[in-house]
Amino acid sequence: MRAARPAALLSLAVALMPAARGGMLDDPEVALVGSFVANAFGAAAEVDIQATTLRLRTGDRLRLRADVPFLRVRSSNEVLGAGLGPVPVDPRRRGGTGGAGPGPGAPGGAGPSEPDQLDPFEPIASPREEWTSGLGDLWLGLDWTLAGGGAKEYRADLELEAKVPTADEEKNLGTGELDLRIGVAGEYELWSLSAFGGLGFNRLGDPPWVRLEDALDAYAGIESPPLAERVFLFGWLQGIEAVVAGESSRALAGVGARGLGKVRWQVQVVTGLSGPAPDFGASCALSFGLDRAGPIRRV
Repeated sequence: MRAARPAALLSLAVALMPAARGGMLDDPEVALVGSFVANAFGAAAEVDIQATTLRLRTGDRLRLRADVPFLRVRSSNEVLGAGLGPVPVDPRRRGGTGGAGPGPGAPGGAGPSEPDQLDPFEPIASPREEWTSGLGDLWLGLDWTLAGGGAKEYRADLELEAKVPTADEEKNLGTGELDLRIGVAGEYELWSLSAFGGLGFNRLGDPPWVRLEDALDAYAGIESPPLAERVFLFGWLQGIEAVVAGESSRALAGVGARGLGKVRWQVQVVTGLSGPAPDFGASCALSFGLDRAGPIRRV
């Protein structure tokens, strides 16, 4: 898989070159995002994740985004850094007694055997590990405004995302597989408030030792009218289907604030409502550019 990563990055770059010539290099923006997430998956695993992400965005109606994260991770058991967030997995699945089922990253469709019978939430005694660090997976996104935007009171977008496996999966920084997401997102100005929401389908690559289920995610929220002319408050709810057999679906909630100006800022806090979701998460972002800022609407 490692040898294929440079080729995958080159292929994506070549595929996006015509779109870049078509105006996607307009309105460039650079953002720096710092975040911390603390998870507790009952007795199965605990994980803390610190991330510093360099985000590059450009374009107007057709927008390109690239996220380059540097991660520090500490976990008590095996935790996958999948596209939909950290997932606890029984470390005994790494024993090589069985393969993953059909799906991305599982050539030949080897059927599940003994490891898939294990309960991923069964308590396993394991000391808390030290921090590990390194570059995370590269995230690439392509958003296309299908309708509205600008001065109109509504907007509808098509979203395409890819998590390219550039992280070291042996350090629990990633799965070593390609994840893909296709989704739709929308905004609507409702009196003095703005409502937003989205729905996505995630195709998750399978490491050789576990099968990840493809999953839907959905989110919805509201944003306040401008306070003191340049400050907005927002809140959102998100649901994510289970991605490991035996796991329950996750529900999360977040609130935050953002400000407009030559240098834009945003802060938000996140908590889990049910399932293996973050106990607590927080992020802070600064962005420099010309295009309109918007709230971080997905965890």
